[in-house]
Amino acid sequence: MIELNILDKLPVFGICGYSNSGKTTLILQAVKHLIAQGLKVAVVKHDVHGLNIDWPGKDTYRHFENGADIYVQGPNQEFLRNHLDSDRDFITSLIQLSNRYDVVLTEGHKRTPFAKVWLYNDKNEPPPEYVINVQAKLPKDNNRFNVLKDILDKWIPVQASKVPIYGCILPASEPNSNKHDRSYAKNDNGLKKFVTKIIAVGNKKPLKLQENTFFIPKLQSIMSPQSEILTALRWAPNTSWIFLSEDLLNINEKVFSWLLNSCKPGVWACLPQLPNSFQETNTFLAYFNYRAHHLLETSAYQKDSNLNNLIKSPKILSPPIPKEFI
Repeated sequence: MIELNILDKLPVFGICGYSNSGKTTLILQAVKHLIAQGLKVAVVKHDVHGLNIDWPGKDTYRHFENGADIYVQGPNQEFLRNHLDSDRDFITSLIQLSNRYDVVLTEGHKRTPFAKVWLYNDKNEPPPEYVINVQAKLPKDNNRFNVLKDILDKWIPVQASKVPIYGCILPASEPNSNKHDRSYAKNDNGLKKFVTKIIAVGNKKPLKLQENTFFIPKLQSIMSPQSEILTALRWAPNTSWIFLSEDLLNINEKVFSWLLNSCKPGVWACLPQLPNSFQETNTFLAYFNYRAHHLLETSAYQKDSNLNNLIKSPKILSPPIPKEFI
């Protein structure tokens, strides 16, 4: 039951069936469709006979046999071969993949209770009784892909909506000043309509906090605004976030609706362009999906205080806020 509850929240979908049912062909079609929508896709295969991806005598094979994990980098691609930890199960691997990919398709793994389709082979063999969460049973015909495409196009937004969204209030004044610690008692009712929890991040606890608002001391070793953002992402790593500085608490709530609607599946963060009147201040507004966590950690390591390198990622949007909302 615990396993099913975890998998129900992950963007993992299975393509299952017996041998010669056409799993690989259908996955190839699905991957092409999903990538065309701007989604980052991983495919998981299962080989009961063991992996045959390296050869005796090659340097990489010898290093792996000697106990080292292997990382190989080439033009536009990289390869990582790990020794599997004894305490890591398949569900843990799916969780880790879900932190880096919008959709994870599995070929096989029919016993694992994530959502899946079953492909009939030439013998029209149905799924065994232990195979659960089957969304559709597809005959071996030319309409297979269209049925799967419709299922995925509806299923992906549903899975994305299962990720909780929290709100994080950032200090409005200079990040190293204590002035911003005076109060976070402004009206945040507009934000509350869009998030399930609100936290405030700063150097020290404010004198006043809105009811049910948590305070977390920010990281001191990283410059703002990464310090506040990373504080929140590390505190609740499987959560998406709306970040805003204190002086935006009374902003038109339509901005929050616009921000979230801009972040369709495949978008990992949105850093809106604020009007010129805010350019010389520390005012900040952004949405971060949990998948952007590793991008932000890299940005902080590179001391990119303005998030300029982060914005260059194709998974990050930076649109101007519509004038009618300001």
